[in-house]
Parts: sequence; C-alpha cells; structure tokens
Amino acid sequence: MSQVVDAVKIYVQFAVVNFDVFEPGLRNIIADAISLDAELCKQRAWFWVQYPESETSDSFKFNPDEMQVSKGYPEGEFVTLFMAPGLYKAGNARWQGYDSGEIFQKAIVLCDASGKSSIRGSRR
Repeated sequence: MSQVVDAVKIYVQFAVVNFDVFEPGLRNIIADAISLDAELCKQRAWFWVQYPESETSDSFKFNPDEMQVSKGYPEGEFVTLFMAPGLYKAGNARWQGYDSGEIFQKAIVLCDASGKSSIRGSRR
C-alpha cells in the first residue's frame, strides 16, 4: 500500500510543480477535481462512487432512478456503456442518516435504442 501512496505523491507533486505545462482544458479538469475533493473533505456526510447493479447477469436495463443518458444521445431500454459511475451520499450536517445512502448524482450512460445490451455481469 505504501508503494501506491508514494507513487501518487510523485504524480501530485509533478502536477503541482509543472501545472503550467498542461493544456488549459486539462488544467481546468485538475483544478476542478482538487476543488471538489477539498469541498467533499469538509463535509460531514460520506460520499462514494458506485455503478448501478444489474437485476440479471446478462444485461443492464436502463433505470432512470439511478442513471441519466449522456447529453445528445437517445434513451434506450438497455445500457451499452457506463461513462461515469453514480455519486452517492450518506449522512448530514447533524451527524445523522448514515444508515442508508441516497443518489447525489446519477450514473451517466449510453443506451442502445435497438433493445440489445452489450454489457454483461454486475458492476461493483
């Protein structure tokens, strides 16, 4: 585990020292990720990412309660690609509500309007 931590430290140090060598778009992504991480670390609630689970082992049906289709793409019955996992939250500012989570941001997916799923198995 310490090797992973050391490797991450090296990459973060490189990114901080050489921040200006990155393209502006990548700099914005890095800066936004750091800001989001700092904001989440201040919260009393717990946040985690999670892919929706499939009810069957052979396909993933689109579930609008847990998923949203990426902008500009049509909805379909089956998911063909997970573009981003869902963000979940448990707890509140009063140190309550840690026994169950709620969807903070739905998973972003692409669907196949033809009714076929190319994703197999459960995502965890």
